[in-house]
Order: sequence, then structure tokens, then C-alpha cells
Amino acid sequence: MSNTKIENILKYTAIATGGIGLTSFAALKTHRLIREAIFSRNEPKEVFAVRNRMHEKVVKSSVVEQERLSSGEELQKKDLQTVSCTAGDGAVLVGHYLKHPLPKRLIIAFHGWRSPWYRDFSPIWEFWQESCSVVFVEQRAHGESGGEYLGYGTLERFDAISWTEKMKEVLDWENTRRPDGTRLPIYLAGTSMGAATVLLAAGLSLPEGVTGILADCGFTSMEAIWEEVMRNTLKVPKPVRKAELRYLRHCIKKTGGKLCSTLDAMDKCRTPVFFAHGMEDDFVPPFMTEQNFARCKAPIKRLYLGPNAGHGACFYHNREAYRREEEAFFRECEG
Repeated sequence: MSNTKIENILKYTAIATGGIGLTSFAALKTHRLIREAIFSRNEPKEVFAVRNRMHEKVVKSSVVEQERLSSGEELQKKDLQTVSCTAGDGAVLVGHYLKHPLPKRLIIAFHGWRSPWYRDFSPIWEFWQESCSVVFVEQRAHGESGGEYLGYGTLERFDAISWTEKMKEVLDWENTRRPDGTRLPIYLAGTSMGAATVLLAAGLSLPEGVTGILADCGFTSMEAIWEEVMRNTLKVPKPVRKAELRYLRHCIKKTGGKLCSTLDAMDKCRTPVFFAHGMEDDFVPPFMTEQNFARCKAPIKRLYLGPNAGHGACFYHNREAYRREEEAFFRECEG
């Protein structure tokens, strides 16, 4: 028997018996990437390189990126109040509160994986600040927030509830009224992993006052997005992908989390949802948002698919259309 045949037998035997295919370079690389993506607060160089490939179209477009960075720098210069809340597991989470003098609503915004809060909501924060107070959350295991692990929404969904309760205290929500006599509507917003966070939260029992969900370019599950990354970005062979998904499930179990799907959450969702996604997204495929929209059982739901937009850039490329759709959603939710 040739050496090549022996190597192949060893490789696929390791995979079939539940190993990670250590004879495969792709398996070794993906194994390390999954581990670092969940357990490490600091982004290793390898993860950084892969993330850049994930966001290739956005990163290549220097005009887009420069404007988003400029808008993010402007946001950081605003009169922001630092707020914090304690998550259910004791982690202290940090947020940045941009207060409007007479807000029509409050938005609690959750950024994406390994991305700073001030970048992910640039330039949409400029639209929101016209009529809304906004809390830009630093998700667990990011920035100044505590927490050891990144859960891709599986852990963070509970943080969304903690943040809602915290901001109701800050606002004295029970006793505060808008000029029309109604209580301030609260919206949970997220982009990418942040969208998965708020969509998964929508499958839970949300606190009183949560009026709607704003979900931009969210994925359906941690397993589904890793399958896409391994297949499209890392070019990992199918047998190795199966083994790595087993390892992924093992890792998320170690965090104390539980793998779950936004599709299942949408079956339970009764909170209105605004879905948005860029049609040129080469990281999180638009079909995931379309699937979430189709499964959503909320009485009000709206879908906006933005042309010519890559990952996380739907508002940037389609500002007026996006604004119209989101404003129409606010009107529907608030009567």
C-alpha cells in the first residue's frame, strides 16, 4: 500500500472516530481558530487575518472604511455617559450612553464579533441620535466588559435582558412619560453577532417595555455561520468541517452556553422585528436573514435587503431607503 493511501486512511479514521483530523492542516488551523474565537479576549494574529478575509469587501473599500472610522471617531467624542450592568453570571458589562434631551425611544445596541462598538454603528448612529437615546453596549469579553468567553449570542442573549432592566432603572422607566403620555419604547438592536444576540433574546421572555428588535446581517446559529466560514473562507474539506463542528459544540458547552438557533427563537418571537441585510454580504449570507424573516411569528415584521452592500454596510450604501424602512417600522410598532 502506498504512503499516500496510508496517510488518507489515518486522516479519515481520525475524523470518523471523533478526532479532529490532526493529519490535516485544515483541521489544525480551524481547530485553533475556533478555540481562539471563543476563549480568547485578545485577538491573535491568525484570527485577525481570517477576520479581514471574512470582511474582505468592506476592508478593500477604503472609502467606506475611512468614512466609518471617521464617523466612529466622531461618536467617541460625543458627551457619552459610561453605564454598567451586572450580567446573570456576575460579569460586569460596560456601555456608552448617548442621551437625547427629548427621546422618542431608547435603542440598546449590540456590536458584532471582535468589532468595536463605535465602528459597527457608524454611520447609523447619526440617524438614531436625531430622535433616540442610544446605549452602545460593549459585549461580553470585548473592550472594557467582563466575561471570559464569546458565545456568539448563546450567552449574550441573556445580557440583552440584563441591559434592558438596567436601562429601565437608569431612565426611571416606570415613572417617566413621553410628551404624549406614553412610556418610552425600548428597542434591542444588533449587527452581525449582535443581531444574533437580539434575535436569540427575542425567543426568551423579554422585559416589559421592549417594543421592537432591529437586526442587521445576523446569522442563524453559531454552527451555521462556522459552516459557512469553513466552507467559503477557509476552504476546509467537508469531512474536516464535520469534525470541527463537533469540536465547536464541545467548546460552547465548556463556556456554560447551549447551542441554539435564531430560527427556533423566531418561532417563539412575539416582538416586532426589523430585518436588514446587504445583498453583497460575503460573510453572513443574506439567505440567513431571509430564513429568520420567514420563521418570525411576530405580529409586525419588516425585511429590507440592501443592494450593493457588503457585511455590516447596508445602511452606508442605502441610507435613504434604510431610513424610510426603519422609520416606517417605528411608526408601526408605536402606533
